[in-house]
Formats: sequence, structure tokens, C-alpha cells
Amino acid sequence: MKKIIITMIVLVSMININVSVATNEVKNEEKPIPVLYDGEKLIPTLYNGNVNIYYNEDLLKVDMLVKEQNDITMIQLRPILENAGYKIKWNKDNKSIEIMKNSFWTSINIGSNNYFRNKMAPWELSCAPVIIENKSYVPIEFLSDIIGLSIQIKDRNIYLAEDELSTQEGFIQEISKNKDDKIESITISNNKESKGIEDQTILLVSEDTIIQGSIEKGQRIKAITKMIMTMSLPGQTPAIVIY
Repeated sequence: MKKIIITMIVLVSMININVSVATNEVKNEEKPIPVLYDGEKLIPTLYNGNVNIYYNEDLLKVDMLVKEQNDITMIQLRPILENAGYKIKWNKDNKSIEIMKNSFWTSINIGSNNYFRNKMAPWELSCAPVIIENKSYVPIEFLSDIIGLSIQIKDRNIYLAEDELSTQEGFIQEISKNKDDKIESITISNNKESKGIEDQTILLVSEDTIIQGSIEKGQRIKAITKMIMTMSLPGQTPAIVIY
């Protein structure tokens, strides 16, 4: 009789453990990121779920428009650019994608971190284009650095427009954090060893700033920033994407 009671207690304990684990898994759902184009709401979305896209008040159906991949924020290429008036052509023989609009043309290759804009020399972004569930994704800075769209991020909303942004590049001299260990600013310089505040720029980091991957002192980075720059030394500017 004692053995039966002990066995029942063990079974009940195992059930409680399984229920607890299942409950924890449900709590780990990822938060949605909405995306907008020229102020028009494109998606209220969950990662890996169905999304709604609104462009010029027309509702389109698209899956997984924004996705995290190895700490990199990725965007699904075709629906965003086609909504912005670009033509997309997939070449299955060499796994490349041509992107065209008026006089603009570029091509990307899946798996190759080698991007270019019109006839400029190619350069790297935070990662190569990838295929996820038969859909092509690129790092979010692709929209600014290669396509030339303006990116604005506020309250986990991403705004795209035809306005120009600025790009800052340099070696990290200092990473300033607040008491909660969150990055508040990053000081960069054109020189690996800065010669003083004259050759430095301070990138202001907010909760809306996207940092692609990990960063550390001495690392060379690029940052998509607003056109505004303070007249102080060193100059300061809000960072939108750092990679």
C-alpha cells in the first residue's frame, strides 16, 4: 500500500513539473514589431506568424515581414520593396535577386555578404541575404545603405520614406552605459587610436536603436543616423541602426 501511495505522489509531481515547463514556454513569446511605409501602417505582426500589411489603405497578406536571425533584425525583401514601387526579379539558377526602380538597379546573391548600390564598389552589411521558409530576407540597414530609403524607429515601429539619412563610420573608442547596463552612447573615431575629440563622433543610443549583433571597444562599425549633428565637440547624432 505504501508503495502505491509513493508511486502516485511521484506521478503527481511529474505532472506538476510538466505543467510548469509548458507554462514557462508560453510566456517566452516574442513581442510584435509593426512596420510602416511613409507613415502608412504595414504590419502588426508576431515573429514567425501571419501579418497584415496596409499600403495606400489596401490590405495585403504577408508572412514574417520582420524576423530576428542570430541577433540581427531582418526584413522580408519582396513585400516591402514592391509596396515602395520596386520591381523584384528572382534568378533561381544563381540564387540572385535583381531590384529595379526607374534608374536604380542592384542585385544581391543569397549567402553572399557583398552589396552594392548602382555602380559603387561593393561593401558588407551586418550579414548576407538569407532564405527563410522560401522567402528572402536582408538586414534592415539594406533599406537605407543600398536602397536609399529613410528609416525611422519609434516605439518599436519602423517608418520608411524617401528622405535621405546619413552614415557614420569609425572605430569604437568608448561605450557608455546607464545604471541598468543599457548602452546610452557610443563614441567613434576615424582613427583606430583617436587623436582627440576633434576626430570623434558620439552616437546617441535609445531604446529604438537597432544594434546588429554584439559590439566592443576597438571594433569598426557603421551607423545609420539622422542628418542632424550637434555643433559641440565631439558632435553628437541619434543612431537608428548600428552594424
